[in-house]
Amino acid sequence: MKFLAPVFCICLISVALCISPQTQNSQLRAWAYPETGPSPQVPALPKPATSGSVEFTTHLSALLTIRDLPQYFNDQAIVKFATQQISIEKSVWGTLVGGKNRESGQPMPPPPMITFEWQKLIDQRPDLARGPLLDVFINTAPDWSFLRNEKGWDPNSLAPPYVVAFLFSRDKVEGRDPEFAAHDLIPVVRQQTAIAIKKVPTHFYFTETLPTWQYDFDAKSIRFPGASAATRVDLLMPMFDPETKKGYRDILNALPAKAQAMADYFMAGGGESLSYNVIQHQMPDDVNPGKNLGSMPPYAWKQAFAFARIPEPTVIALDRQVQITAVPLDSARAEAVHKEGGQLSARVYFAVDHIELQHPAKKDDNATMVFGRLEKVEILTRNKEVLASLKPESFHVAPEVAAPATGGGSTATVASPPSTPKGSETNEQRVRRLNQEKFDQIRAQQEKAMRCMDRAQRASGTPNMKDPAYKKVYDPCMQGN
Repeated sequence: MKFLAPVFCICLISVALCISPQTQNSQLRAWAYPETGPSPQVPALPKPATSGSVEFTTHLSALLTIRDLPQYFNDQAIVKFATQQISIEKSVWGTLVGGKNRESGQPMPPPPMITFEWQKLIDQRPDLARGPLLDVFINTAPDWSFLRNEKGWDPNSLAPPYVVAFLFSRDKVEGRDPEFAAHDLIPVVRQQTAIAIKKVPTHFYFTETLPTWQYDFDAKSIRFPGASAATRVDLLMPMFDPETKKGYRDILNALPAKAQAMADYFMAGGGESLSYNVIQHQMPDDVNPGKNLGSMPPYAWKQAFAFARIPEPTVIALDRQVQITAVPLDSARAEAVHKEGGQLSARVYFAVDHIELQHPAKKDDNATMVFGRLEKVEILTRNKEVLASLKPESFHVAPEVAAPATGGGSTATVASPPSTPKGSETNEQRVRRLNQEKFDQIRAQQEKAMRCMDRAQRASGTPNMKDPAYKKVYDPCMQGN
């Protein structure tokens, strides 16, 4: 006897990078003026990020790639990264100290502010620069408790000052052309990045909407039969499924041997029963305890890695198959979930061991992949409450795929990516073409985003992505062809 839950639409998530302007940071107001506590009118330091997993954002993917494949962060890439960062930092300094009185035209006194210049502090206060200050750049919810020791910070103030962390020293960027200054500041970027890659998180998660579920009253569990009445649901799109024989065995064969012995999945996918993106391209707002200034340099730092054009992994190899057949649940709880709306989602936790090239023997092939381990899967209700937590032991160990000799190919197909051979191309040529097509799609979207950012900044005169004048130019630009 089974009960069918309502059907919900699943939106396809794009694999391409989309650098969109953020909404106003409600977290800043919530942390600055909490609704609960001994004194709701007293500003409080934001809570630091927990020691657990974080979202696998584009900048963390880039840092791990730099750690494991440093050749992609050469001087040319660093100059592109630094040029963008310098432009933002110059604009922020101009906002802080460049104001003039409208009537007299005289310079306005600077507002209350606490600023940190990483380039200076790495020599003057190395413990701060290597520790909590660097965390402000790496993490979106860093520990700001070090502010308690800074002159000008009053936790009881109702009007907190601006709190701004810069990568470069002010005197190294003010009055300089960003591109020319970037060449001079290559050593600073190298120094900071060398420290950052040793601190980059390695435990991550992503969340996806689950397909329609049914409650099995006999087994007292939730099942996900899908439109094809399958007995399981893959939480990631397999590169090749050895049981159903669907997928791309020839693409799998081209991967390193150790990857072929693992469970290999595409980093993004969408179709009949799933829609997901392991790497999060929508950067969450940074937590900052000071007065809201809009787009801060640490936020721009995270976005600037897109300008360095570091290849983004398109495949992840895990130690276990990420499949769900049933989730044990008593009928009373299942009924309550149905009354709430019925929609479920899965949060997949994984650890990244390292990033490698997919085809290291091929010259000029920049396709990369992640090697990692499944840590757990949480099933969440519509209200994001944890319904069940599945340990890694609940999932099958990845079986070694017995692949045919190169050239055999596979007649089975899935929705994405396209697999139709062109002309008389060989399997090796086809694999290379498919990887290049995916790489080109991501790169095209990155370049479009960068063009729109530049256009919006020039038209609005501000790098602040939340500024209405900026959004007025940026949003239509990204929506156009």
